[in-house]
Order: sequence, then C-alpha cells, then structure tokens
Amino acid sequence: MPGLQIIITNAGRAALVNAEHNGTAPLKITEIGITAAVFTAGKETTALPGEIKRLSTISGEVVAPDTLHVTIRDDGTDTYTVRGIGYWLSNGVLLGVYSQPDPILQKSTQSMMLLAADVVFTDIKATSLTFGDANFTNPPATVERQGVVELATPVETVAGTDGTRAVTPAGLAPALVKAIADHKSEADPHTQYLTPERGNLLYFRKLAAVTNSDTDCATLLDTGVRDVTVANDRGVITATGLPTDAEGYGTLTTANGGQFVRQVYSEGTTARRTWERTGYLGSTPPFFGRGWKLLWDSVTFDPNTKQDKLGFTPVQQGTGIGQTSNIVKVGWSDGAGLKATVDKTDQGSFVFGDRAIRLNWNGLAGQPPYLLGGAAAGDVNLYDPLNFNVNSAQKASTVTNGADWMKFMWGDSGGQTSWVWGSDSPTSARLMTTNNLRVGYARSAGVADVVDVKDTRDSNFAPQDRSAGVFFDMKNGTAIGINDSSMYISAMTIRAWGTGGDFSGGNAHQLGFSDTSTVWYRSGKTSAWGSWYKFWHSGNFDPGAKVNGLGITLKWNGFDGQPTWLFGGNTPGDVNVYNPSNFKVAFAASAGTSTNAENISNGNSYMRLAWSDPGGQPTYLWGSDGPTAARLAVIGNLNVGHAREADNASKVGGVPMRFSENPGEQPYYVYGTVAGRVEMTLFNRSSMAVGSAVNATYANQLSGQGLGYGGVGGYVLNKNKSGTGLAGGWEQRGQVYDFGSGAAEGNESSAVLWQRVW
Repeated sequence: MPGLQIIITNAGRAALVNAEHNGTAPLKITEIGITAAVFTAGKETTALPGEIKRLSTISGEVVAPDTLHVTIRDDGTDTYTVRGIGYWLSNGVLLGVYSQPDPILQKSTQSMMLLAADVVFTDIKATSLTFGDANFTNPPATVERQGVVELATPVETVAGTDGTRAVTPAGLAPALVKAIADHKSEADPHTQYLTPERGNLLYFRKLAAVTNSDTDCATLLDTGVRDVTVANDRGVITATGLPTDAEGYGTLTTANGGQFVRQVYSEGTTARRTWERTGYLGSTPPFFGRGWKLLWDSVTFDPNTKQDKLGFTPVQQGTGIGQTSNIVKVGWSDGAGLKATVDKTDQGSFVFGDRAIRLNWNGLAGQPPYLLGGAAAGDVNLYDPLNFNVNSAQKASTVTNGADWMKFMWGDSGGQTSWVWGSDSPTSARLMTTNNLRVGYARSAGVADVVDVKDTRDSNFAPQDRSAGVFFDMKNGTAIGINDSSMYISAMTIRAWGTGGDFSGGNAHQLGFSDTSTVWYRSGKTSAWGSWYKFWHSGNFDPGAKVNGLGITLKWNGFDGQPTWLFGGNTPGDVNVYNPSNFKVAFAASAGTSTNAENISNGNSYMRLAWSDPGGQPTYLWGSDGPTAARLAVIGNLNVGHAREADNASKVGGVPMRFSENPGEQPYYVYGTVAGRVEMTLFNRSSMAVGSAVNATYANQLSGQGLGYGGVGGYVLNKNKSGTGLAGGWEQRGQVYDFGSGAAEGNESSAVLWQRVW
C-alpha cells in the first residue's frame, strides 16, 4: 500500500537521540499496536487510543534512508477494523503513530491479516531502527495454518503425489475420470459394503424346519432367531403352542427385543391366515395368559359385507308372535298424518282407538270443545271439558269454594288488603284477616307487631357478612367480645346500605343489651369491628355521687413533680385535703419512684425489693394459695401444673415431654390449637390436613398450591432417566420403556414419572 506518513512522537525521538549519543543505536521495533478508534495523531501521543491488540509477528527492512518496508501478520480468529497503527520499541516507548478516519483494513474470523506497507519517516533516519526476531514474509499454507499456496496443474492432480499444492476444479475433473476408469470390474468389488443381501444374512438366522408335532413354539426365543418353519403332519396339539384353530403348517417368526418377545404365525395353506401374540421373558412361561389373536386382512375379513352401525336403537319388526317377515315401513305424510306400508301395499293412516280420529299435531289456539280421555288406561273416550273438575291449575280466571266464586286479578291494586290467602299446613289454604297476622321474618314491613330474634349465639358475624337491613340475634357475650357478668347478649345490627365489602354507604353498627342493664355499642366495616363502648344511664351512673368542685378549680392537665396536697377522705362522702408526705401506701400496682417503700414489713421484719436480676437460681419465691394473700415458698416444694418453659420438667398435663429437636421419628400425635381457642389439644396425625407446605419430607396427601408444577408433592413426566433438571429433591415413581422398537438397551424410548419429595 502507499507509504504511511508516520508521526514520530516526542518520546520516540528522545529515545533515538539518546541511543545515538550513548552508542546503543539502532533501536529495535518489537511490536505493532492496532486500533479501530478515530483520533488525531500527534507528537505528544504516548499511548494508542482504544488499542485492540499488539502484534509481535512483524518483519521489515530498510529500503531507503527514509523508508522502511514493514510486513505485519495476524492469523488469529479475532475480528476487528484498523484505523490507526502504533510502533512500539523494545523499551516500551511509543516510537511513532499513524491514523486516518477511514478503515485501513478489516479482518474477519476466518481470514488472516497480512499487511505490507512502506513507512516513510520525514525527519529521522530509517537506519536507526531494526525489527524483532520475526523473519517471515508471506508464510506458506499448510494443513495446520493459512498462508500462500501454489495451485496444482491437472497433471499433478491426476498423479496425486504432491502434498503442497492446492487442487482446482479444472484439475479435479480429469482426476475423477481416471479414478472411475481404474475402478474394479469385478461383480462384487466392495465386499466390505452392506447390501440388502448381506443385511438379510446378518439379521435373519433361519433354523431348519421342525417336523416334530410336540415342539413347544414358546421355547424358540433365542436372540437372533427371526424365522422358523413349523410343520405338523398330525394336526395342531397343545404342546406346539400354535393357534388351536390353525391348520398346523406354516411359518413362525419370533422377534426377541430384550425382555419382550413377539411371535407371528402365518399359515402356508390357501387360507393364508395370520396370528400374533406377545410375551414377557420375566414370566414363566413367557406367553402365560397371552393368547393368539387372529389378524384381520382382505382374506379373513371383507368390510363391504358389513353395514354401518346405526346411531340409535331400531325397532325390530317381523319377528314377533304371529308375525311374518314382511317389510313394514312407517312414515309421515303431509295431510294424511302417520301412515304405514307393508311390502308395497299402502295401509293408509294410523287409527287410534275404536273409531277413525285424525290426530293433528299442530298447535291451535282457543278452548277445544272436546278432549280425549278415559277412566282406565285402555279406555279412551271423548269428553266435554266444561264438565271437568280440575284439582290444580296452572292458570285460572275464577275459583269457587262450592258456593261462591272468587276472581283472581293479575295486577297490583295498591293499598293494604283486609284479607289474604294463607294456610296452617302445606295441603290447605283459607282466607285470613290481616289484623290477626304476625310476620316471623320480613325484609321490609310498614308495621310489624313482632320481629323474630335468631339464635346465632356462637357466631361473631363480620360487618360484611350482613347486607343492608336490621338484624336481631341472641349472642354469647364471649363470642362477640362483651365481657361482663351477663352470659347472653341481645344484639341488634344495622347496615344502611351495601352488600359484601362495599361500605361506600357508611359503616355497620351494632348494639348489645346485657342482663346487667348495660347497653354496649360498636361500629365497623369489611371484616373488622371496632371496640365496644358502654352507654352510661341512671342505672349505672349517678352524677350526684361525684364532686362538682364547688370552690375548687379542677384542671385536667397533666403536671410533673410531687403534689403538696391531695384529695382524700375517711368515708366516700367525706373529702379532705391531705399532705402526701405523711402517707403510707398499703398496695401499689405501679410506682415510678418511692423513698419510703424500698422495705416491706410483715409486722416483725422488713424485706427489701431490689429491681435488678442478680442471676442464679432463687431459694425462695413469692407465691399465693389464693388471690388475696401472698407468702414466701421454698422452690424445692413447688409443683408446677403447667409450664410454658422449664429447664427440668418431665410431664405436662400428665404427658411426658421430650425436648429434643428432630429425633428422626415420624409423630402419630401432634400438639396444636383450634382457631378461637387458647388451650393445647392433642391431634391424630392421620386426621390432619395441611393447607400448604414449602418443604415436606413425607406427605400422604397434598392439595392446593403444593401440587403445582415443580412444588413439593408435584409430579413431572419426562424422558430423562437421570433427573428433572428442576430445583429440589426428586424420586422416580414409575418408568416405561418401549422395547418394541428393537433399540438396544439405553437407547430405547422411555417415559419417567418423578415426584418432588423436598
């Protein structure tokens, strides 16, 4: 390519000047750097921007005082574009650099870069430089590397002895002609090739014909036996194992495919029938319970002799008592109704009953003057419907009770009726005056004397469980969260608007009436009720019993510190002002600080309370025999009825407890709690149902998300006999192999059922 105007860098020039002064010139160029970046080369450049790689496979020589001829080679698999080149000296200094916006060359993966360029130096001597140890120009091509190659002539190609020249299409054609001409002329020049004849000899191994009528064909299962001729001149007997209805002379083919075997028996007579059976070598005998099946073919079965199966159950005719085999046809005739034909004789229309009556199956409007009916199943007569008494009617214009008629009007007359139909039982009805009615349940009522109360004592309905309306219930106080001395609560629930979780019309409200003359109230929405609030009334609150602060200012603001005076009294009606410095506190639920309460006296001695954990095991503990007294007890005499945690506890509730983690045993009973209860209950494992489990070592039954794809307990069916490739632990639950394809063990078609166990 044209000479590249290399710019000598300041660092490179200094290295050359220094080498000439100290006698170390010429300097050696050991590497060529390449880059695809677009940049402006200058004397100040000390590094090649975006350098892709450095090549040490370079060669060059001085062809003029200012010109070097440089050859660069890269036979690697890299792909890149070259826009800039840098010359690196052996001391690591960038001697010179060249760049241009357009690509100098582009290299692909399959190609070898071979760049030859004349480098022209404008202000230094080319003789001041040498190159590394590379001494190539254009390398020759070999079977292991790319390079320059010479093309072979047609004569050299036909000779076929030169291993360094490349073959061309022009030289290959005469070489092929010669190779074909030199081919052997024998009838079978390639005995090493597999032909159909050789394949049959390898695949089929014929045995001599068996003429013994007692030969057991089930024993002809040697691997490789494909064709056995079986002759029986005395007829087929049980010992041969051949089909019992065969003629006894034919060909038996046995195909042995590992654990499974298949036999086909074809008769050699004119009947040419074929039977088939399959066996399993794991059974003794291998064909036990597997009988011969006759194969249908064009000789043993003619489909044209069969009629397509009807899609319905036909009526059988001509075979009844006293009936002949005449052909009877029944069909519909417009204008004549249902008609019958016997053979070719027209029998006319069907007649029903003892006289000719035409049945017209078209819908007609109006009231018919006559109807067919009868007093018995076989007695049909004409009746006048005006004389009918209908026990029940879907539609009726008037109703009589034997004397008077009542007309039913299918329209809203409005207003309040004085009489309504009703019943004391599901089989009778009578007129009743509305003034005497009591409505048990009414969705909506203008005036109601009584509204029934439902007994739902153990249910605590959420606000969203009741739609808009007013509901009255009897409740257990503990079930709905009212804890006073009353066992039962009369509850009234009001929801003004909405159903389900829609509370855009406001909250639901509930009142509770206790036997203690207390009224409770709460409000809520969706699935949560708020807290209960007590109503105060004259029965449970007396304002007169409270001080009204006459002459005293009561301020309900919190103050810090210790008050100088406190209200108190010797009787409930006697209130005085006291100095708290003289107080003695008998009992205190909680005290922030106390100057005189650090010692407690029992009348004879004092005990100090220290509010810090000294550690260790105490000798004495405070305890009580009842809710009103406390005493010291020695811990050695204590019996703990129930303990949440205990260092030394052998039984809980009379049941031995073993506090060891994962003892390696599967429990039959498990402790647990029932929703809404606070005590522990012992459950039988077999009656438990697990809602969901992330991990499970063993599961007798799973449901829900646990059986999803890839979940614990879930199944996966694939063809891989070594695993599923999914997370978790899997075990085989079954597998099926198709040995019928004749494939060798390990290559057969398979299906494996896996189950995840953890």
